[in-house]
Amino acid sequence: MLDVRFSALSFVPGTDGADLELADFDGDGALDIAAGQSGGLSVAFGTGAGAFEPAIFYSSGFSQRVSYLSVDDVDGDGSPDVTAFHDIGFDSDLAGKLQVFLNDGSGELMPGPVTTVATYRVSTYDLPHTGDFDGDGQLDVALGGLPGVVAFGDGTGLFPRVESLAVPLLSDAGDLNADGVDDLIGGVPGEPIVVVLTSNGDEHKVECAHPRFNRRHQTFTRIDLPFDDGDFNPWPSDLDLADLDENGVLDIVAGPSGGPESFAVYLGRANGTFTAPRYVPSPNCCDNEPEIGDIDGDGHLDVLFISNLAFCSPPSSSNQGGAVFLGDGAGGFAPPQFDFPRVTGTDGNLRLGDLNGDDALDAVFDAGCGGRNPDGARVSFNETVQDQADMSVAVSGPAQRPAQGQATYTVTVMNNGELPASAATTVRFTPASAFRITSTAPPTSGGGSSVVFRSGVIQPGDQVTYTVTGKVRAASGSFTAVALVDSSRYDPAVANNTAQTRTRVVG
Repeated sequence: MLDVRFSALSFVPGTDGADLELADFDGDGALDIAAGQSGGLSVAFGTGAGAFEPAIFYSSGFSQRVSYLSVDDVDGDGSPDVTAFHDIGFDSDLAGKLQVFLNDGSGELMPGPVTTVATYRVSTYDLPHTGDFDGDGQLDVALGGLPGVVAFGDGTGLFPRVESLAVPLLSDAGDLNADGVDDLIGGVPGEPIVVVLTSNGDEHKVECAHPRFNRRHQTFTRIDLPFDDGDFNPWPSDLDLADLDENGVLDIVAGPSGGPESFAVYLGRANGTFTAPRYVPSPNCCDNEPEIGDIDGDGHLDVLFISNLAFCSPPSSSNQGGAVFLGDGAGGFAPPQFDFPRVTGTDGNLRLGDLNGDDALDAVFDAGCGGRNPDGARVSFNETVQDQADMSVAVSGPAQRPAQGQATYTVTVMNNGELPASAATTVRFTPASAFRITSTAPPTSGGGSSVVFRSGVIQPGDQVTYTVTGKVRAASGSFTAVALVDSSRYDPAVANNTAQTRTRVVG
């Protein structure tokens, strides 16, 4: 069994807030971070090598904070959209409304119209859960509340029909009985149960005396699963769906509510039923949020819990920050490992995704509400499987050139490591006013005084060469060409990742 290792936390400026989601919004193959803000959304576009561009703000058209986010392709154009819900408990123009930010395919998130779905308080611990709950091919949105609701979408970002559910909290959505229609899981605070709502898969028309009053409603069949974690205080927003035993059927992970109890695993059957819960001893944390993914790269799903230390006073040795349970592919788990960063000031929102192209799932934590971490969301890179590539870079160019003259620089990137890897190579000139890039080989995006080359896979011992040509704009003095390579795999020797050469300007 591998030792789980994650890096120290780093900030992503401009993504402060309690709600965040990961998706490739601009279609470049790299994950981006969307975060709810006052008056809209901010999106930090990822480079694919672990860095992020300055966040871009997209206005909602309202002054209040955009919150409770989910990501899915609402309008069916192939690009991920963002659905936001605002709690009726806040005094806001968005209270009780859904708003979809429609993606134009380039990452531009345009705010769409709003749909009122609730006039009562909806749980502040609930998020929108998207799925096709009526089998019409359009995405719908489910929200927990008193009662919960399902808002049925028309494929344009509007939800013209809303029906209530007799379950206060909803936690996840997925097809639990292989009928092609999505179902829901959730629960009731304080009751030792996990609630499964399986959709009937069709809409039922209720005939009234006058056709004007005919209405259609969606029905669900409710199944209550026992939950006894030793504390009798389950928090049913801490549920997640995934195929843990690799039989093609979704299973349920029910997180503990705090205290020295266990989380539960319910293995799904093809007919939509579940086995009795398996209880796995979990760490003593004041609040646990489950996230599921392959942490150690063995092809089996693992379960990760973080401790919401924002509300732990004081943090104790038992509040480890997080625990990772490595899965065996059959629904079983190894004892927990705790080499995970302690995260304070979070609202407990964690997302997993490969941020640096090394095929390992990294972690992104929200910045918390109320400005607890104004520097933004926190990122921790997964170093559990440290496949080595050891990229190096060299740059050469003329020792001197006349003002207004042309100059060409050659950049060589080599893989000195043990495994194949791709790389992003940045070439920049400083001062920026001294040299203007006019062409590159191979062609790439960028210009001015800097460009980025992205390689395909470079095999161990192989190298790639780039050239940059431009015009000397300085009248005197000198300028420097700097090359920096960033590997998609773990690089144990960073000293050779940067190179530079200097050019003197002659009259």
